[in-house]
Amino acid sequence: MAGKRGRFILSPKSLDAYYALRDSLVVSPSESAHYSSEQREAMWAAKNRFRARLREDVQLLFTEDREFKRKPRDPLLILKQQAGELSGETGPVVPEASSDAPNKML
Repeated sequence: MAGKRGRFILSPKSLDAYYALRDSLVVSPSESAHYSSEQREAMWAAKNRFRARLREDVQLLFTEDREFKRKPRDPLLILKQQAGELSGETGPVVPEASSDAPNKML
C-alpha cells in the first residue's frame, strides 16, 4: 500500500512559517487559563503567514501543471518545434511545393 500514501511537500518558506506557527501555539498561557492579547495576536499572525505561504505553494503547483499541459507530448512534434519548423502551430508540418517540383501525394 506504499503507492497509495499521499505526501505533501512544503517549500522552505512554508516550512519556516509552519515552525513559527507551531512555536506560537506551544507557549503556555500568560494568565491562569487564558492567553494574553499579544499571544493571541502572535498566533493569528503566524496562522495567516502560514496560510499565505501554503497558498503560494499551491499556486506554484497549478502554474506548473498548466504549463505542463500546454507543452506537446509528441516527441516528433517537440523535435520539430526545437528545430524551428513549427511557428506556434501544433498540427502536422506539410512541406511547401516548389514550382519546379512535380506535385506528389504525401
